[in-house]
Amino acid sequence: MCLLPTHDRSRLRAPCSPSRGRLRRRPRDAVFAVLSLRRRVLPVERRTREGCVSAPGRHSCRGRRVRCRRSRVRRTCRQDVARARNTRGGDAVVRRRARDRDVARARGDRARAARPMIVVVFGTTGELIKLAPVLLRFDERRHEYLLATTGQQVQQIPPFLEQFGLRQPDVWLARGARGRDLRVNRDIPGWLVDVARAGVRQRPRLRAAFRDGPGRPLVLVHGDTMTTVVGATMGRALRVPVAHIEGGLRSYDVRHPFPEELNRRLASSLSRIDYAPGAWAASNLRGSHVVDTGSNTIRDSLELVPDGDPPLDLPEKPFGVVSLHRFELLNSRALLTETLEALAEAARRTPLLFVDHPVTVAAIERFRLQRLFDGRTFVPVARLRFFDFVRVVRRSSFVITDSGGSQEECFYLDLPCLVHRVRTERREGLGENVVLSGMQTDVVRDFLADPSRYRRLTPLPTASPSDVIVDDLERRGFAAAR
Repeated sequence: MCLLPTHDRSRLRAPCSPSRGRLRRRPRDAVFAVLSLRRRVLPVERRTREGCVSAPGRHSCRGRRVRCRRSRVRRTCRQDVARARNTRGGDAVVRRRARDRDVARARGDRARAARPMIVVVFGTTGELIKLAPVLLRFDERRHEYLLATTGQQVQQIPPFLEQFGLRQPDVWLARGARGRDLRVNRDIPGWLVDVARAGVRQRPRLRAAFRDGPGRPLVLVHGDTMTTVVGATMGRALRVPVAHIEGGLRSYDVRHPFPEELNRRLASSLSRIDYAPGAWAASNLRGSHVVDTGSNTIRDSLELVPDGDPPLDLPEKPFGVVSLHRFELLNSRALLTETLEALAEAARRTPLLFVDHPVTVAAIERFRLQRLFDGRTFVPVARLRFFDFVRVVRRSSFVITDSGGSQEECFYLDLPCLVHRVRTERREGLGENVVLSGMQTDVVRDFLADPSRYRRLTPLPTASPSDVIVDDLERRGFAAAR
C-alpha cells in the first residue's frame, strides 16, 4: 500500500478537531495530521533525515527511551526526538466521535458533519394526543424529526397515530409488558429494563440521526409520565439539549399526584427549554429559556377532531360522562364504593356513561361493585379512541373525571367538569367551569345537583400554542426543512 508522506502539508491539511461533546464552543486546532483513508485517523511521525520516508507508525531505525515534557517515558526514533513531541504515536487512541468528525472535515464535508435533527420521545396516548398538532406542523413545514416510543401503551399507539395521520414510530425502545399495555405496578421494572437495553442498542442510530439531519440536535419530550423522564435522561446522555412541552405545572405535593409530580420536577431539572402552557406555569420555572405558549396544545388537538356521529347510542340530554382511572381512587375500596354509590344515585335523575378503563374494570371486579351498574341509567361503555370520545363529550352536559387532560378539554369546550382528586397541578377552569372535589363525596353530590351553573369565564388566547412552539424551535435553529 502506498501512503503519502504526512509531513507534506501541501498535500494534506490537518483540520480543526471538534470541541468536547459537540457543544458550540470555539474549535481547537488539531496537533496531528489526518489521512482520510478508510475513515481512519492514522498515526504520523516526521522524518528529518533526507530520503527517509516510511509508512506512518513504522520506524526504520532502532528506538530508544526519551523523557517528554510531562515526565512521561516513551520510545521513538533517534532521528526524530526533537520533532516527535507534536505527533501522535503508533499506539494512540482516538475517540470515534472525534475521528469521524475529523475525517468528514478532511473530506470537505463540513456541512454534513454538523447537521443534527429532532428526536421526539413519547410512550402514552395522552402524550401523543397533545404532541400530535406539533408533529403535524413539523410535517406541514417539512421539518425533519424522528419518532421514538417507549411503548407504555403499545396496543393503543398505532391506531392513534393512524387516526391523526402520522407515521408509525421510527424507534421502539420497548413494547409494553410482553406486548401489552402497562397495567399494574409490577409491569414497570421489566419495562424499564427493556427501555434501558434498547437505549444502549439504539445509541449509534440516534447519534447518526443527530449528525445527519438538518438543524441543531434536540430531544423533545412532553408531560409528566415515566417516559418524560426517560426521554429527558436520554437527551442528557446523548449530550444534546432537551425541550419539555407542558413544563411548569405543579401541585406542590409529591404524593398527589404520585409519581407525576416527581416526574415533572425531574423533567424540568433535565430540560434546557420549557414550554409552559400559561403564565402561572411559566412563573413556576426559572431560567431564560422559558416560553409561555398561552394555552395547552390539547386546544389544537380538539380542533383536529371533525364533526361526526359517535359509534354508540347516546341517551337524550341531559347526560354526563364519567372517566375515572387513577390509583389514588382505585386502590381504596371504601373511597371507590362511596364514589360509585353517589354516581348511581345521581344517575336515577340524569343518565351517566361510565368509561371502562382496563384498570378501573379490574378494581370494580376485585371489590365486587358490578351491582351498582343497572345498564339503563348508569351504563358502562367501552373505552373510545380520542376522536370518538371528543364527539361524545361535545354532546354531553357535564363530565366527571380524575384526568388532568380531560379537565383541560372541558375548559376549552366550556363544559362543567368535576375533577375527583385530592389536588390538581392544572389551573384551567378552576373557579369557573371546573370543581375540585378533594376526594369528598359531598362535593360530588353537590356538583351533580346542578352542573349547569359552572361555566367558563376567561376568554381563550388567540395564538395557537403549537404554532408558538414550532416558531420558537425554528428561531433557535432546532427545526430545519428537509
